[in-house]
Amino acid sequence: MPPNPKFIYWNANGIKPKIPEFKTFMLQNDLDGALINETHLKQFNEHFLNIPGYRLYHTERSNGSKGGTAILIRSTIDHTLKKSPPLANLETTQIEINIAQRNLLLTAAYNSPSPNKCLKKEDIQSILNTTTPVIVAGDLNAKSPLWHSRLTNRNGRTLHDLYLQTSNFEISSPETPTIHPHNQKHKADVLDIVLHKNCNFSITTETLELFDSDHYPVLLELHMGTSIQRTRTYRATNWKLFKLLSKNIVTKLPDDPTNSEIEETVERFTAELQLNLKLSTTTSEKRSDLPPAIKNLITEKTEPETQKSKLYVTN
Repeated sequence: MPPNPKFIYWNANGIKPKIPEFKTFMLQNDLDGALINETHLKQFNEHFLNIPGYRLYHTERSNGSKGGTAILIRSTIDHTLKKSPPLANLETTQIEINIAQRNLLLTAAYNSPSPNKCLKKEDIQSILNTTTPVIVAGDLNAKSPLWHSRLTNRNGRTLHDLYLQTSNFEISSPETPTIHPHNQKHKADVLDIVLHKNCNFSITTETLELFDSDHYPVLLELHMGTSIQRTRTYRATNWKLFKLLSKNIVTKLPDDPTNSEIEETVERFTAELQLNLKLSTTTSEKRSDLPPAIKNLITEKTEPETQKSKLYVTN
């Protein structure tokens, strides 16, 4: 295993017609693996995705068409297929690999944008419920400015709220859009993200403008020799100021509006609200070199009397 293993994660939106280009890319760039979602493959045609030098693990959607997740991993990397926990809506494929005598769980994940398949907090908590370092990469159809999306949607609010309520996982994403919808009425955005927990190394992501898909693949690099310095952003909002700034927002629609006019009005309204929220909110950052699991353990074991001693945690 190289010191900085490199993977891609990608919503293929049907990988079969893109396999020749994908295979060439994997072999030419000597990648250690790929985490793919929306393969649209069934068991009888999984063999199309086989690449020399890699092992393939694929999970097809249990009911319905499309969907499907897969992991390709370099054959020389010590690894084991893992059974994902019971999940309501999240589709996953998971393996455990060994890096420098340390184990790491890699999970390819996909959550449908369907209204009756919304992202569940319980699914995220289940897939992250491990003491082993874990990386979950894919398209959760979750948008939030917290990970560089233009807007916030329902799945984004769910994940954003869970992230703020807990301190045991992090979210990484590229700063440039990962999706460019074929429908020109929809705008480019960041939709493909990484959740990681217990990882005491830094993680970088970069959008790669490749392949004939509405989603671009994202390069995921694990800097195993670099300890991460985590930064938590804390926000305080002056809601009185927010209300004052927002009371004059105009949302009037023409008579018998078209779908395009409704969408433009909603986007404009949302953008103004987000601007007002930004103007009404102050932020501060708190850094720590300690992984969240260790900080939590210290907090649990430190009694009030201990605070009087010379034991301090540097933030």
